[in-house]
Amino acid sequence: ESLDLSNNPFRNATLHPGTPLSDTRTPPESRQYPTFLPCQSLKSLRMHSANIQGMIPVGSLGLLQKVEIIDLHHNFLRGGIPWEIESLENLMVLKLDGNFLHGTIPEFPRSIRHISMHSNRL
Repeated sequence: ESLDLSNNPFRNATLHPGTPLSDTRTPPESRQYPTFLPCQSLKSLRMHSANIQGMIPVGSLGLLQKVEIIDLHHNFLRGGIPWEIESLENLMVLKLDGNFLHGTIPEFPRSIRHISMHSNRL
């Protein structure tokens, strides 16, 4: 399975389960929730340039055991890179460049082939 929400003009969007991808001014029935986290069969998560804000949720990425591609570049993500990224044995591509991430860079699985993390505060 693949999810591509790239280049969407979300406002105040986060990756936290149960929080809306639309801002609070949007009527509840029109809000979009990121129910894909966790989604154990997801292989590709592409949400670059989607105005995603906040932190990458700790605990959710570790449940994406089949994920091969995580592309969250050019958003407004802050905080650290969750440690559970180390356990994603199928992860081949990780794009986190162009955010406001900081802290310690975790170990990456041996399957990784491409990492892009420039233009952060790491």
